[in-house]
This record gives sequence, C-alpha cells and structure tokens, in this order.
Amino acid sequence: MITTPTAQAIAPTKRNVAPTLLLLVGLIVLALGAAFGYYQQTRTEQVLILLRPLVHGQQITSEDVGTIEVPLHRPQQLAGMT
Repeated sequence: MITTPTAQAIAPTKRNVAPTLLLLVGLIVLALGAAFGYYQQTRTEQVLILLRPLVHGQQITSEDVGTIEVPLHRPQQLAGMT
C-alpha cells in the first residue's frame, strides 16, 4: 500500500516558467536584431555624379550632374564616394 499525504496528492505540480520566459525573451531579441539588421542594410544616401564627360575649364551646368542612391554600406568599389 502506498502512503501519500492527501494534500500532496491533490495539489497540482508547479510548472517552472523560467525556460519558457527565457525562450520568449530570446525570440523577441532575435526578431529585433533581424529587423535592425535589415534596416541598416537597406539604408541609402544620395550621391552626386557627372552624367557626361567634362573637359578642363568647362563650366558645370545642372544638365551635367545628377544624383543616384547608393547603399550606406556600399561595396569596396564605391567606398570613396560620399
């Protein structure tokens, strides 16, 4: 015969919520990090460029220049352009 106290047999077991809470916080931090990374990767800035070749001494007009958008974190070939 098993002798178990009545109160202990009736009472539900306590669940440890710490692992679930830790997992939830980790997923939230991961989602925020991914959103921040995507935002940083898609940021751009406008850069002024020449649309046609110029010769030395030629006056620059508005038809000679234009703007393009380049990524803020650009490839090595565009690193000097600001």
